[in-house]
Amino acid sequence: SMGAICFDHNGGICADDGSIMAEDCKQAELFCKPCFPFSRCGTSEDEEESGKFVESDTCGQEFASCSMGAICFDHNGGICADDGSIMAEDCKQAELFCKPCFPFSRCGTSEDEEESGKFVESDTCGQEFASCSMGAICF
Repeated sequence: SMGAICFDHNGGICADDGSIMAEDCKQAELFCKPCFPFSRCGTSEDEEESGKFVESDTCGQEFASCSMGAICFDHNGGICADDGSIMAEDCKQAELFCKPCFPFSRCGTSEDEEESGKFVESDTCGQEFASCSMGAICF
């Protein structure tokens, strides 16, 4: 399986619009998306989750006010552009401080090039998906 290379943002296979450009990665695209939550070609493009505020190690309670900036990171609002930039001046403060709180948004930390090809085992990506870890370049 090529999994990881198919989802990595630096390989030229995972397009800006979240589509997979290589035929060799079509199999990984079908089965491995849940294992690459930080990739725009993985599950980070889930429109239901893009504006979801997530408290974590990098987004602690001191970032609670960032939850009010969810519209800035939501993919359906017209503020978070396809290239990961934030288009509204009203959201510049949120863009500076709140990115770690929106891991499912292309305008949040999901665009972190270091993480885009990272295989993440989770409830939706269990042991049965282990072969997907070898395909990070596709995502």
